[in-house]
Amino acid sequence: MGGAMLRDFAIVATAFEVDVIEAGLRGADSTVMALSIATGVTKAVRVMVGTPLVAWLIGLDNPHSAMAYGGLMGTVSGVAGGLAATDPKLEPFGALTAAFHTGIGRLVGPLLLFRIVRALVG
Repeated sequence: MGGAMLRDFAIVATAFEVDVIEAGLRGADSTVMALSIATGVTKAVRVMVGTPLVAWLIGLDNPHSAMAYGGLMGTVSGVAGGLAATDPKLEPFGALTAAFHTGIGRLVGPLLLFRIVRALVG
């Protein structure tokens, strides 16, 4: 891999869960941004579709479990859609913790992962 490919790999590895603005600030090209968007959309759709299917299996029937689920999944749109299909009363609880997960991931995660990947690949 050339130097530009390693740089783009570091950007993709650390910004896949963040948006186009983050990738643009790091100097990524449009291919990397498209990959970032596609990954986020895929994750949201998988969580939206999967939540009603596994809700009974994992005991997703009270606000406490909805908050834990939202924090673990970390996609606000996916958790909100999935919990709305499961039980509309649980939607705000899961979306709240998913929003905190996204905020922490946007602020701390990319910085730490970028530095780790950069240290590993040079």
